[in-house]
Amino acid sequence: MTDLDDRLIPKVKTLAEKYGKQLTFNASTTVSGATYNPATGGMNSPEPSLVVYTYYCTPPAPCKKEWPGGEQTPDGSLETLLPSSGLNATFEGTLLEPGLLVEFDDTNHVVTGIDRIYSGDQVAAYQLTMQTRSWTA
Repeated sequence: MTDLDDRLIPKVKTLAEKYGKQLTFNASTTVSGATYNPATGGMNSPEPSLVVYTYYCTPPAPCKKEWPGGEQTPDGSLETLLPSSGLNATFEGTLLEPGLLVEFDDTNHVVTGIDRIYSGDQVAAYQLTMQTRSWTA
């Protein structure tokens, strides 16, 4: 960890909490491993469950980003910065990926892209690109 990491990473979180907006991330997880069902003689598949995480992020704003090859992001794309400090390890390590469902301002979105912003050796924030979607949690 660098000196800049030590100073910048907590500052990103502090600023998001002071000036940002709470976003709710809905991740579907599955308990690992099927179990034997003696009544049917078969295997029961694990049921997915919804895990909810709420974090302060920068207020989502229209995205003006090009994808590789020069394509523009689709109309209506939004982006936000999610501070890395204070994230749940499971959320950050396995659930923070495209397809993650996000709610804010009574609207539903899906993460379509994630870029890491480094302050030195460590990730200070994640830049999330999102599209509006209709879904039910």
